[in-house]
Amino acid sequence: MVFLNPAILFGLLASSIPVLIHLLNLRKLKKVEFSTLSFLKELQKTKIRRIKLKQWILLILRVLIILFLVLSFARPALETVSFGVASTAKTTAVIVIDNSFSMSAVDENGSLLNQAKATSKKLLNEFKDGDEVALIISSSPDESVVNTSNLQAVSESISGVELSNISRDLSDAVQLAYGILSNSQNFNKEIYLFSDFQQSRSFDSENITAAGNDENIKLYFMPLGGKDFTNLAVTSFETENQIFELNKDVSFKADVTNYSGSALNNNVLSLFINGKRSAQSSFDIEPGQTVRVGFQTTISEPGLLNVFAELEEDDITYDNRRYLDIYVPEKIKTLLLTDKLSDVLFVETALAGGGDGQFEITKNVTSRINSYNLIDYDAVILIGSGYSGNVQKIEQYLTSGGAIIIMPGSDGTGFENLCAALRLPRPEALVANNDENSYSTVENVDYEHPLFANLFENGKMKFDSPEIYKYMKILNRGNGRTIMSQIDGSLFLGEYNSGEGKIMMFTAAPVLSWSNFPIKGLFAPLINKSVFYLVSANKSSKGYIAGDELVVEAGKAADPQIRITRPDNSEEFVQPDLKGFNSTFKYSKSDETGTYEFYSGNTLFDYIPVNFNIRESELVVLSPGDVSDKLSAFLPEADIIELDRNSDLSEEISQARFGTELWKPFLIIALLLALLEMWIAKSTRKDLAEL
Repeated sequence: MVFLNPAILFGLLASSIPVLIHLLNLRKLKKVEFSTLSFLKELQKTKIRRIKLKQWILLILRVLIILFLVLSFARPALETVSFGVASTAKTTAVIVIDNSFSMSAVDENGSLLNQAKATSKKLLNEFKDGDEVALIISSSPDESVVNTSNLQAVSESISGVELSNISRDLSDAVQLAYGILSNSQNFNKEIYLFSDFQQSRSFDSENITAAGNDENIKLYFMPLGGKDFTNLAVTSFETENQIFELNKDVSFKADVTNYSGSALNNNVLSLFINGKRSAQSSFDIEPGQTVRVGFQTTISEPGLLNVFAELEEDDITYDNRRYLDIYVPEKIKTLLLTDKLSDVLFVETALAGGGDGQFEITKNVTSRINSYNLIDYDAVILIGSGYSGNVQKIEQYLTSGGAIIIMPGSDGTGFENLCAALRLPRPEALVANNDENSYSTVENVDYEHPLFANLFENGKMKFDSPEIYKYMKILNRGNGRTIMSQIDGSLFLGEYNSGEGKIMMFTAAPVLSWSNFPIKGLFAPLINKSVFYLVSANKSSKGYIAGDELVVEAGKAADPQIRITRPDNSEEFVQPDLKGFNSTFKYSKSDETGTYEFYSGNTLFDYIPVNFNIRESELVVLSPGDVSDKLSAFLPEADIIELDRNSDLSEEISQARFGTELWKPFLIIALLLALLEMWIAKSTRKDLAEL
């Protein structure tokens, strides 16, 4: 026998009260002198003995009444024992439904999710009034608990379960179910788990520890599926470009994996940009093989470009599409700041003559930097000191994702302080070759850098080195990326990261007194490419998948209220606590795949593509025996029972379920004893009166 409410058993101490009262009444009799013994002689000795016997019986009855009352409230229950007057023990059950998109597969009985929902609804017929049922869905276990005795409400919740892009381990849901049952006072505690039990997400014993050891829990599981489904998945998708220019070519590559057990021929993968098909390619693929498919197209429109690669339909469609985003500014707002306006001539000319008129140029002296809100500009070019008194403003701009090109000014002053403030390698010296026949040249070039992609005709990677008469000698020493270096090993052009922003650094001023680089054929396209490279963005590198917490860069958000456009085109408004240029906030409702766009007013300041978890595409499932072993390791004291979907569900559960509560019989016994106690007590009082 077990007690479902054992704390009440402390009330058994009350059964000692009648005994204490009885003992207190057994005080020593006083001697009373009588003038005659005639009254005592008349007493019947048998009646006195009968009264004493009744008093002992009353004592026992009163103790038993308290015992049975306390025991009834402690809810005793017996296993596999049933009495006609007893009630079936109450049950707390948790139904766990796997709603990951692998459950969208369809076999002869319909989709796996619909099978799980139908069986769960049928299961509700096995519960009675007073039983409690909770529902947990695997995609968001913490948000899906409905613990109620209203079975109709549970049925409606089951009907509302839909497939999700979020892939979570089944152990999370079972762990939560165990916590619910551990807090239940009911005798029967049951978990019902419906899943296809993919090997990739089902209780990896190396990473999961036991959830608990409540021996009263029974876990029923029903494996669904098992058929060899046809499934291809786009497992990766990326662009081969790092510079995006209007009316220029851009290349993409996608990996497709065959998770089926057979070869699939004449498959088609299509490339879409902003919902329009831009290219497509066909391929054959063997079982278990991954093939790479390439695309090349032309960027024909500016702005945020939502790009995805998509397969034709198969048994599981949720993994047929993969997203990335690129941003091509319609106008690149560029701020030129210089200590001397004459220093900016060649740079301004290079920008004005390139980029198909995409550059919108503003120029001024560095001392006027406070007149500008740097966040309004796509790129900033600093020639000279950067006005060291406001380096903090530049740092904030970089932290928020800004793009900066820095160069020494013609007088060479202030550049060392600017480098130090931005935590860049500091110049060791200002090298000046006074002899016009003595100059430095560019010796090594990183032609693999995106700046040089499509820069040379016929792919010939060669150019005439500029003659460098004066330069800041900077040795990179492993910091950043050296793009061009001089014959003495010092830097000529390098790239650095700062927060979310990027810096390109030239070590020679863009004036003819320092080098003849400004009049070389490479100068203008390299300046243009540098700006394009810095402002172009490919937001697929962080690899967010559905269900991840998205980190939103909100430094460029001018309005405290943020408008979020979700992939299904629905909108949401949030007002996060933003502080300064380096502000970020986290967005957790990433349950859809596609692009999440973040607006301040009507200005787009961040966008994040979200894709599916490729493990959901892996259709290798555990055998029922393996499922049982893993569940036994996870809940070592629980009874693990497989449910056969083709058998009588009610019969299987009835054979396994046990427990009869005895509180009603105990309460009835207590009431009968109370009635008997009342009758005997009345009889005893009558005997005492006669005596």
